[in-house]
Amino acid sequence: MNNIAVLATGRCLMSGKVRSFDSAVEELLNESKSELHLLIYSFTELRVLRSLEKAVERGIKLKMIVNKQDRPDIKKRLQKMTKKSNCSIIWFPATEYRQLHAKVLVGDRNIAIVGSANLSRRGMISNYEIGLLVSGKPAWELAKSIDNLGNEIEENPAKI
Repeated sequence: MNNIAVLATGRCLMSGKVRSFDSAVEELLNESKSELHLLIYSFTELRVLRSLEKAVERGIKLKMIVNKQDRPDIKKRLQKMTKKSNCSIIWFPATEYRQLHAKVLVGDRNIAIVGSANLSRRGMISNYEIGLLVSGKPAWELAKSIDNLGNEIEENPAKI
């Protein structure tokens, strides 16, 4: 069965049964049992990085496609993570006219977060952002799409 929940940041968007991005991201990263897929424009939130590092240490398979990473400290830690066989971090071949702007996280091909929030303190806490937490077949399809994009980039980045 497919379930959908609304996620948001920003005080005026947080009402009723709306969950915070922050708590949903932490839960997905910390509770995944076998694999994580991320399609990310950029991220600067160190708590997310620590959760990803811990997931890789737990043996979780990580596939992450990132458009850019401007912080050298985070980029260095990401590169260190790729030394583990269960971690694949792929840099999107961005150009002036083409960027990866998606924000998608998938846990165990069963639960996914899709939304406007970058993985930054502002994106997850203080900006006004909205997204969805979905489960079931749509999450599986998102993971498959991330796999396909990653394979295309690795095989022929010029085609992207």
